[in-house]
Amino acid sequence: MGLSPTAVSRACLAAALAAGCQTYEFEPAPPHAVAETTVSRRVVARRLAPDLMLVVDRSGSMGTAMAGGGTRLSALQEAMSGFLAAYGSKVRVGLAEFPSPAAADGCAPTGSVEVPIPASADVPAELTAAAEEVRGSLSRLTSGGGTPLAASLRYVQGYFSTLVADSARDDALRDKVVLVLTDGQPNCNQQNPNQCCGAVDMQACSRAACRCTQAACPASSCAIGCLDDAASVAAVTSLGEGGVHTVVVGFGAETAIGLARDVLDALAEAGGFARACPAGTDAECAPGTCDTATLRCSTRYYQADDGAALAKALSEIGGCLPVDCVWALDSPPSDPRFLAVEVDGLATPPGPDTWSYGAGKVTFAGKMCERLMESTAAAPVKVEFRTLEAL
Repeated sequence: MGLSPTAVSRACLAAALAAGCQTYEFEPAPPHAVAETTVSRRVVARRLAPDLMLVVDRSGSMGTAMAGGGTRLSALQEAMSGFLAAYGSKVRVGLAEFPSPAAADGCAPTGSVEVPIPASADVPAELTAAAEEVRGSLSRLTSGGGTPLAASLRYVQGYFSTLVADSARDDALRDKVVLVLTDGQPNCNQQNPNQCCGAVDMQACSRAACRCTQAACPASSCAIGCLDDAASVAAVTSLGEGGVHTVVVGFGAETAIGLARDVLDALAEAGGFARACPAGTDAECAPGTCDTATLRCSTRYYQADDGAALAKALSEIGGCLPVDCVWALDSPPSDPRFLAVEVDGLATPPGPDTWSYGAGKVTFAGKMCERLMESTAAAPVKVEFRTLEAL
């Protein structure tokens, strides 16, 4: 399905682009005795597999040893192998790494893709073959360098723009997702306005705003070491404005605390995949807690301390990919009776051949699912979800 530049997903559940990861336009209704929210979606070519670009951190810290043996990078490779086995036949997957090994200082951003997103016509065998190529490339990654996330994401945005502009491809009709896997705080921006200072100009020193991401940030490596959070969030925001959604995974215990946590939360918010908890339970948010008033998780991004937790997070993300007839609601009703569904302007009651609701998700079934999956740009389907809540 093609995404408009302004359409940005708002939430992704820990158990479901299925729990809160679909694209909606919100039209608040005039106030009445109850609050009504209408969520509209124009469904085009729902049957098309989404484009998924893996943007993988191979910085030096990914060589950190894990308690159970191996390194973070080897644990990531193993977890991604399982993810690709489960979802490789359902998505058009590509791979980009950062930093690029092109520069001696380890700060070169992504300048090419290791594995391009294929132009497959959604033949499962072809998609699986592409996923296997990605798995092989992942297995050959080595760790080293810094974390030039912002510039790498800007390159990926340009790559997606090239795909959409290619008249021989149909990428404009597909959901497009970037999956960022990182264990560190973004840095390596030579134009970072938050610089550390030299030893001479004390007035400049007092204005410096570097938050160091390394053991030390000497003036000689100031731009390399200072936190590059603003530019990274801006890059994710720009991707969203271009119709590309970003889901963020923080790998390693330190990604759950301090600056790393704050930055990854901001990236997840900007990317449109802030985790939600439609059932109102903390279990949906682990690690983190559920705000029952907003049904949002306190930890907005996916966080994993070890390989097993990373595999679990990737499985949850896989459940979010738009590859079936399960759609999540950004604002689930407090009572299923308060939910109404319209398809092409016609009220459509729940049933075995239409839809059902549970855990914040609407599942289309039977002929209705087939109708949505067979929609095209020439024959789109408009779906509306209406929820009512007492004021």
